[in-house]
Amino acid sequence: MKTFKGRLLFWLSLLMIVLLAVGVLFMPRMVSRWLDDGRLNTVEQADRDQFQYLEQSSDNVIDIIQAFSYLDNGGELLLLSTLEEENAYGNSDLIKSVYDQAIQAANDGMLVWISERGYDAAYAASDEFEPTEALYEDWSEHIRSAKYYSLTYDTEEDDNTKEMLNFWYLNFTDGTNYDYSFLVNASSYQIYYAEIYNSCTNYGMMLAQDYLADEDREAISVQRVLYDEKNDAAQEKEYYGSLAFYENCFFNGCIDYYGAVDGRYVQGSSGNDYNSMTVLHMRDGTLYVEQQMLQGNSWYGIGVGFRGLGDSVRKLLQ
Repeated sequence: MKTFKGRLLFWLSLLMIVLLAVGVLFMPRMVSRWLDDGRLNTVEQADRDQFQYLEQSSDNVIDIIQAFSYLDNGGELLLLSTLEEENAYGNSDLIKSVYDQAIQAANDGMLVWISERGYDAAYAASDEFEPTEALYEDWSEHIRSAKYYSLTYDTEEDDNTKEMLNFWYLNFTDGTNYDYSFLVNASSYQIYYAEIYNSCTNYGMMLAQDYLADEDREAISVQRVLYDEKNDAAQEKEYYGSLAFYENCFFNGCIDYYGAVDGRYVQGSSGNDYNSMTVLHMRDGTLYVEQQMLQGNSWYGIGVGFRGLGDSVRKLLQ
């Protein structure tokens, strides 16, 4: 009798194990098919307000600068990647593209003192100041970091759509002679903001402060310092007479670099937070590029970029 009961329990246990294994294998499929059959060839209406869509922002420079306004106004910023020194240097396409854009902006006249060519070379020939040769080397070899960001923000046209702007922020320095930073488009590498610190900017900005402190000479101020090789006070009358030349260097440089249709130059003064500004008339709107005096830990520098973007960038890095 005990033998019979033992065998019965054994076979019942084995049957339960087999049934459990079959259920594990086939039950999900049966349930899924049953649910599919119940929904097949049927349409359900969902509330669109329950969904949000993410779209890549436009490559139009006006749209991009508008997008950057969300850095301080409800946008969501995410640091996607940080490349330090050796890893950053391995991204040769990125470095070369940003370097080429910076040299183009310098040759156009928008940026100063980052290459041997252009107005900066003429100023460096001054008898009063002799910059180190290191300023004119290929500074792309000294990249310190490259940070890749994504900014998402709500669009004004559609509450259910978010847009996304990707950009790089790169820093180049040899730790002694120069420190350059650029905020650039992630795909075109066009520069939207740049900070330039070196011995030239330090010397030039100290001179500019002296000019800004003298109201009679204020109108000539920074533009003379930035774009002229002469510093002889006896020739001051000549400088006033050629003020349009100094203004046109930065003004035309901005127009050429960003492809504006036309523009207008605005001279800064001691009451402004900028040295000079170019108002760019684009085909579909107006933009403002400003040139600021910056004070770093060791040097005075120059910030060049779209109005207000420099302040947002400095908050970003804090």
